[in-house]
Amino acid sequence: MASINGILPLYKPVGPTSHDMVSMLRKTLKTRKIGHSGTLDPFAEGVLVMGIGKGTRILEYLKDDRKEYIMTFRLGLLTDTYDVQGQIISDEPVIFPEDRINQVLKSMLGHQKQVPPMYSAKKHKGKKLYEYAREGKIIKMPPRDIEIHAMDMIKITGRDITIQATVSPGTYMRSLAFDIGTKLNTNACAVALTRTINGPFKSDDCLRVDSQDKLDPETCTKYLIDIGKALSGFSSITIKHPFIKNVMNGNPIRLEWIGDFGAFQKNDLLRIVSETGQLIAIGYSQRNASFFKTLEAHKRNEIVVKAKKVFREEGEA
Repeated sequence: MASINGILPLYKPVGPTSHDMVSMLRKTLKTRKIGHSGTLDPFAEGVLVMGIGKGTRILEYLKDDRKEYIMTFRLGLLTDTYDVQGQIISDEPVIFPEDRINQVLKSMLGHQKQVPPMYSAKKHKGKKLYEYAREGKIIKMPPRDIEIHAMDMIKITGRDITIQATVSPGTYMRSLAFDIGTKLNTNACAVALTRTINGPFKSDDCLRVDSQDKLDPETCTKYLIDIGKALSGFSSITIKHPFIKNVMNGNPIRLEWIGDFGAFQKNDLLRIVSETGQLIAIGYSQRNASFFKTLEAHKRNEIVVKAKKVFREEGEA
């Protein structure tokens, strides 16, 4: 079978770990070079963005996108993992009025500090937190900056609250459930979680597979997205044909090498493409797009973009 390269949006079911899905694809596609852009816990389901072959090289650029979730959490319940699969520490039947819950949800919009849960894949000194937890060791991690862009109530069923939330990358939804409970002066534990959107990928874009099914390469290929297309959400610059080799050799990009360019700010990630639209490289702008025009007017051939990763052929590195 020919080598497969690209991005595969996969819908992970409840039960398997994210690594289980990686292992399943490795067996199906007969390649070790597979990764994902963000872990989903075993109790959760939803969009898991997989990089296949050369697609693993762009996963880091797909991790910083917003994510949307639908989460149900139970008030009064606390487990050691902050989700329903953990060991119960406390369980009290508490009920809160809808307006009070909505008030708390609204108060949490914007920038927040969040402490990662002890049972998580986040690493400390090269070791995952859940590995310390299994050894009975408690590692106190510093809070991290997150942002909650939107959070709305969907329904209340007894003490189970279902919300829809759009959050920044790195947000732990289990911890968010716990934090909501804290603001209500009670406990709260996530009992169901679905990632409906991961950056540009939605549930409807995904290859759906039951954890017991055997995938086949042909089905995977139907859902595979070309690397260049997967990065289409980023602005681009076009390199004139005579200067393509300069870029391929890793040289900083000068203004005269560039034909067309879009709108972007300084330090934005850019797709660097040929005049035929072929992906050549990924790089960072050293200036904003409006300043490019100023440089052109003054005939100043300065370095304006620095390539970070070069692709030898379209979708290949």
